[in-house]
Amino acid sequence: RGAPTLHWQGAWCHKRAIEGDWPNTDDGREQPWKMFEPQVGEICWKLGYDVSCGFDGCKEFIDAWKWLAMGLSDSRANEVYPDGTTLLLRILRCTLQWGAHLQAFEFDTLLLDFIQLERLRCDIISKSLSKLGQDQVKLLALPHGAELVLALINKDAGREFWAGKWWNDGDNLLQYILDPVYCWSRRTNLNAELCIALAEKFSLREFCHLNDSGFYALTYTESLVEQAAKMGEEERWLDVRETLKANMIRRFREHSGPVKDLAELTDKLWSKSHGLPQATEVLEAFEQNLMRRVAKHLVDKRGLNGGVEAYSSEAMEKEVTDILSEVCQMHRFKMANKSRDVTSGHSE
Repeated sequence: RGAPTLHWQGAWCHKRAIEGDWPNTDDGREQPWKMFEPQVGEICWKLGYDVSCGFDGCKEFIDAWKWLAMGLSDSRANEVYPDGTTLLLRILRCTLQWGAHLQAFEFDTLLLDFIQLERLRCDIISKSLSKLGQDQVKLLALPHGAELVLALINKDAGREFWAGKWWNDGDNLLQYILDPVYCWSRRTNLNAELCIALAEKFSLREFCHLNDSGFYALTYTESLVEQAAKMGEEERWLDVRETLKANMIRRFREHSGPVKDLAELTDKLWSKSHGLPQATEVLEAFEQNLMRRVAKHLVDKRGLNGGVEAYSSEAMEKEVTDILSEVCQMHRFKMANKSRDVTSGHSE
């Protein structure tokens, strides 16, 4: 029925992966999980390295494998089996066990193509990933799994996988890739593309997540760009840094939470910015937005005409900084007020 034809040769001409279910396409469609039992991957691997098969058997095997998986109906592709597993989880485990051995035969494209199926639901993707341990997730995502993570991001699926604290030192994936301590092998064009994709999707909280060493993602970009310049690869990582900065500021402006919470967040990041110019630029933008929010609140509360711009006087600015200092307890504004009061001869 249009399935690829398998031409077994030599020592493997009588082998069947699972007797009665492979490669019979009708049985495979009714019980698709049987296509991804461990012994199937083993036979496929042996086919790929058995000289008597002419090295063609494994590729044909994988083509038939993919044809069956990609042709499943919506209900079959998203089915949750009695043991709580899914077909995607079976494919993920098979990839972990045999993917490296079968990389030369494009086995990894099966997982990517299946995840990108429009009919594969996001909740099934999340459920499947949640069944894997952290070490297994790392093996899937790095060092060569940027395409997989990009596929998840583009589908807006598995957020806990690419935005959670799964990595070394309490990092999220963005911090892990950007950390200059780790090897330069992660600094590929694809990983730069992945960083930009993550920056487009991250929330303000995810951007500002501090790892166990007290760094957030942006603070790593300073030394990273310096390293990239030495390697002649500065441009793409400059793009990453600027995308991070722009999206952090945008997320802050879009955030509708209490001003006090945003003030506390800004204060915390100042204490972890290490005096880095790029972090300073972003945090100054945060402060400007905070001052505008407070000024707008004062203008609205008093029913003044002309908006915030009409009331950006020195007196208004003093009142705004007083609120950020006393009500929001922002350390930088407390210090600024103290300095101003000492200069004018008054105690705080």
